[in-house]
Amino acid sequence: MTYRHMLLELWVEDRSLVERVEPIRSMILEGAATVGMNIIYEHFHQFSPHGMTGVMVLAESHVTVHTWVEQGLAVVDVISCGAEDPADLAAYLEERLRPIARQISVQSRSVEREA
Repeated sequence: MTYRHMLLELWVEDRSLVERVEPIRSMILEGAATVGMNIIYEHFHQFSPHGMTGVMVLAESHVTVHTWVEQGLAVVDVISCGAEDPADLAAYLEERLRPIARQISVQSRSVEREA
């Protein structure tokens, strides 16, 4: 079995999008549900004075997010072993966050041990 691991680094001009838990929490939850990911658990934490971190445990694996407001940066890590493609969630988030710059890395991983 193989699974996909995607790391998105998204720099946004509107830093209010990454300053607080909302609206990014809603974007990630809606995006995951829209692309067919099955959310088991979610927890998001607000830092003071700003910035946030969050995790969603999925039936297919997980999604995490961390923000650095000073840079206007959101880092989203998505792993999926299901039919759901992390690229679909990435496209959903990019459409809403409208990044001015981005860096994406994708890894195909295997859970089978080589002999």
